[in-house]
Amino acid sequence: MTMPEYIDRFRVLNELGKGSQGIVYLASDPRLERNVAIKTLHRSSIVNQGRQERLLFEAKTVSKLQHPNIVPLYEAGQDQGLFYLVFEYVDGISLKEQMRSTGQYVVHRAIRLMIQILDGISCAHGQGIVHRDLSPSNIMIDKNDLPRIMDFGISVAIGKGAVKEKEIAGTPSYMSPEHFSAKEGLCAQSDLFSLGLIFYEILTARPAIEADNDFTIMFKIANEKIEPPSKWNSAVDKELDAIVMKALERTLDMRYISAPEMKKALTEYLEKRGDEDDRASKSAGHSTLDFLLRKIRYKSDFPTFSNNIVEINRKASVSRINKSSASELANVVLKDYSLANKLLKLVNSAFYGQFAGKITTISRAVIVLGFEQVRMAASSLMLFDQLKNKNHKEILRESVVSSFMSGMIARELAENMKMDETEEAFICSMFHNLGKHLVLFYFEEEYSQIINLMESKGISEESAARSVLGMTYDDIGTGIAAIWQFPVRIINSMRGIPKGRLEPPKTEEERLNALSCFSNELCAILNSPDDDQAKNNLTELLKRFENGVPVTKKGLGKVLESARKTVDEYAGIYNINLKKSNFIRQVDKFTDSGHMEDPLPVESASPESKSDEILQGYFSDVSMQPSSLNNTRGIRDPQSILINGIQDITNTLLEDFRIDDVLTMILETMYRGFSFNRVLFCVYIARDTEIRARLGLGKDIKRILPDFRFKVTAYPDFFNFAVNQAKDIGVNDSRDLRFKKRIPEWYSKNIFAPAFVLYPLTLNKKVMGLFYADREESGEVLSCNLINYMKTLCNQAILAIKQTL
Repeated sequence: MTMPEYIDRFRVLNELGKGSQGIVYLASDPRLERNVAIKTLHRSSIVNQGRQERLLFEAKTVSKLQHPNIVPLYEAGQDQGLFYLVFEYVDGISLKEQMRSTGQYVVHRAIRLMIQILDGISCAHGQGIVHRDLSPSNIMIDKNDLPRIMDFGISVAIGKGAVKEKEIAGTPSYMSPEHFSAKEGLCAQSDLFSLGLIFYEILTARPAIEADNDFTIMFKIANEKIEPPSKWNSAVDKELDAIVMKALERTLDMRYISAPEMKKALTEYLEKRGDEDDRASKSAGHSTLDFLLRKIRYKSDFPTFSNNIVEINRKASVSRINKSSASELANVVLKDYSLANKLLKLVNSAFYGQFAGKITTISRAVIVLGFEQVRMAASSLMLFDQLKNKNHKEILRESVVSSFMSGMIARELAENMKMDETEEAFICSMFHNLGKHLVLFYFEEEYSQIINLMESKGISEESAARSVLGMTYDDIGTGIAAIWQFPVRIINSMRGIPKGRLEPPKTEEERLNALSCFSNELCAILNSPDDDQAKNNLTELLKRFENGVPVTKKGLGKVLESARKTVDEYAGIYNINLKKSNFIRQVDKFTDSGHMEDPLPVESASPESKSDEILQGYFSDVSMQPSSLNNTRGIRDPQSILINGIQDITNTLLEDFRIDDVLTMILETMYRGFSFNRVLFCVYIARDTEIRARLGLGKDIKRILPDFRFKVTAYPDFFNFAVNQAKDIGVNDSRDLRFKKRIPEWYSKNIFAPAFVLYPLTLNKKVMGLFYADREESGEVLSCNLINYMKTLCNQAILAIKQTL
């Protein structure tokens, strides 16, 4: 069949693939100026009017599915007798392709992937839609490593007619026993069986059912025993075996009842296995990684970083699943006061020039910059905090500064190359040598052995590392990064590129990898003490990477100049004294020597600086003092935090905004400005006459949010009185016996803070919501001089809600 030029108004650009139901094209929508995926259906699938009507009905139903793990259906129609469906175009690869290149997944990664897929399935099942044709080919993995389920419900419409005609629709290798049963119809549990087969393959890198033809596959699914995945993957234990095998039960009564039930089992499994790093190390099955993880776990200054980075990566990765995710990610960052201050200073610096001086809250940073940028900025800040200890050796510090410089170079090059993800290029390049940093940090003796082996046998550093540690720096870096749940694109960028001329990159990921390797190799050249050799190596580097990093020596000189200036600006956030860095002096010496056509006029430290002076002055005190923050951003003075926050919220109200974003900014301003233990925003649900918590920040907030709710009645406890009378209430000592009858049982059972305040929100004399805040100790919750700020924030919340009505 010849590829059409147009389908209705859509201009066809390319063929994406063919399937049992039809052909998928990449097309351009001129009306909305976006690319879409169009699936045209074989006429044999819709030969009669009844099937066409059913398909249109199902398409209308599926178009209402809105979930980040489902590829949305935009519209359906007919053009010259050809029935077509228009979907969002997902820039990524299918799970099938990813499985082919990845092989066995690390257990915890496989589980998290399946949990997200189950979230999407649960959304569809909740609206009465069964997929019927789940397979790795029907699940896309986008560039953020988010699984997206395709063709949701379409096979139902086609399949209903097909079943009546004794046909079987679907991919045999991933069908359930009900697909072949005349007695049982397909149901939500049928999809769970298919997901069990997919999960099995993710864990083992082999299909659960193997045969030479479709008929044998169907026979085995319906009749033969499936071996547990642990037979093929020793990292799968008996408990995980049981979860997988329950999904693969042939009898519906023995299988999981619903997707949420299966998700709960997987979530509880992860929680039971305890420490994240321990779990991943068992899956990795490598003694070096296992030993490294134990050292990370027990090293006094590292567990906080490890836990925070995992939690930030987890929250960022599900950012589109939950409307309150801006609040959740902000809550993680706010747990670390120093991190929050540094992040605010960073996003208001010249590094983010277009927003400089405009962002006063972490939640605003999340909203304006996006989850990925905040995650990456926070991760880099935390990583460098762990590597700035004055007790660390100079070689580690020099390696850190070199990586930092390489990140800036990659960022500048990415901008020149018109790449979309310049921030990602910065982080990819900066973390390229994570494995070596970790070895320098934790394995000083082993590193000395690596250097001695290189000198005595004349072998490469990677070969020496493999000989001493049993694995390369790349293996260590990618292994730990996977445990810390960094995006796949960053993990892949940590791999080196084979020697020889670089082939032209075919994907964005390959371009990131090329940029990362180029920038790090460039920094190694710049750090060379042999000036002539460095000049020759630079010429060879440019030639080797010209297919992937097209830059001339003159252009690279300008990139270095810009990157060097940005490094100076950025270093102030870390309180790093770059004048004491040997690496920076070498960079300045190289660029000033005329090897680049545009020398960099950057002040150099004296080459006669003594080693002990370098060790003493290389990094200044890393603690963030209030006076060091520009324009009072993020300082402890409550009035400054409140004033800046209120101004930020006001500016946002003058723009297009999402109500949850504004409410999150208000909550954060209250939380930081008043130093509350926790603060919640609650809404009034009229149909249930109930107040329910919707958003919150602070201690144990995840546990408290679901239970913070109460029926609005005439009973005069503090909460009902505040709502019914629309009165602000402050309780300085909730344990005072005089207040016993005024404290409701649900509150005593779930929270019972020593002191709290209630601020109802009213519109047209009707309560629409409530702010709750508390402290860990009894006493005055809000001082008199701060009450007006609280009322202003409440008024801003009312205004925001009013503008959305």
